[in-house]
Amino acid sequence: GFVSALLEGLCDNEVTRRELLSLMGDKNLHSIKALCESAGIADDGCEDICKLARLYGPIARCMDELLPLVRNDEMRAAYEELASLVEIIRIYGFEDRVFLDFSIVNDMNYYNGIIFKGFVDGIPAGVLSGGRYDNLVGLFVKNQISGVGYGLGDVTLENFLTIHKLIPDLYTGGTKVLVTVFDDVPYEHYVALKDKLLAAGVKTSLYLGTKKFGKQIDYAVKDHYSHV
Repeated sequence: GFVSALLEGLCDNEVTRRELLSLMGDKNLHSIKALCESAGIADDGCEDICKLARLYGPIARCMDELLPLVRNDEMRAAYEELASLVEIIRIYGFEDRVFLDFSIVNDMNYYNGIIFKGFVDGIPAGVLSGGRYDNLVGLFVKNQISGVGYGLGDVTLENFLTIHKLIPDLYTGGTKVLVTVFDDVPYEHYVALKDKLLAAGVKTSLYLGTKKFGKQIDYAVKDHYSHV
């Protein structure tokens, strides 16, 4: 990525690079400058690190500020990849919703490309985070396979919706059907039954799983289904 390429071009010491990465995450410019001085990193390189740590704003606008910081081929490749992503974001009309922030950092041995976080109005913490990892799959199989993954903070979202009473009470009474499943019946039959009931205006869910019938009944009782 852009940050790792900058740090690797300025400093050979991996421990120092990790410390700089952590300080960038804290936007601790004073400590960045002190560490750069003790590590013998030139003033112009230190200033570029500080500029990256400070850089924040709508992604399309920040690209103009990012270009002068390109120092090597790896950074240029990362910049061009990011520029391609910005164009896709622009096409979909999200350029005002996506912000660039190089203080969002993580372990460079895990993520090796773009890292992202998702936010919802009214929740101060991120509800989604992830990134690109080209090296992860190679730990488990012989082939190197690129990947992008993310995790959703469902507990954070649920707490927010519950506190602000934003979860609708969908089942306040009446008929609520759970379609139970058995191994000897083709799954598409259950899907067709569920769709037929929904089309008739009946609140219906299809049990997802392979648990025994008794467990499915327990689930129906716990979730207040009127019929199975």
